[in-house]
Amino acid sequence: MYILEDLWAGRFSPSERAVRAGSLYQKISDENSNWMNAFRKELSPEGKKALEEYYNTQLKLWDISEQDAFIRGVRLGAQFILDVIGEYKSQLPMLLDGGKTE
Repeated sequence: MYILEDLWAGRFSPSERAVRAGSLYQKISDENSNWMNAFRKELSPEGKKALEEYYNTQLKLWDISEQDAFIRGVRLGAQFILDVIGEYKSQLPMLLDGGKTE
């Protein structure tokens, strides 16, 4: 199966990831959730609404950043492939056949 077919059929989603149990990421995510819960307990209803709006705005920024990083990574990978398979005229040709140059 080709990755483009998987992408088309919805079997591949670059933005979906699992989190390894006990990882640093999970620990920081749990800490973040604890902070959010602590803030919610202390805030007025208006403060809770403002916090939620702030959090949602941060998620939108994160999504844009992740999407951009993904696109840049794919484009960089494609540029590597094109560079590798493309013609390259070295300024220092390889020596073949006992000292003769290409």
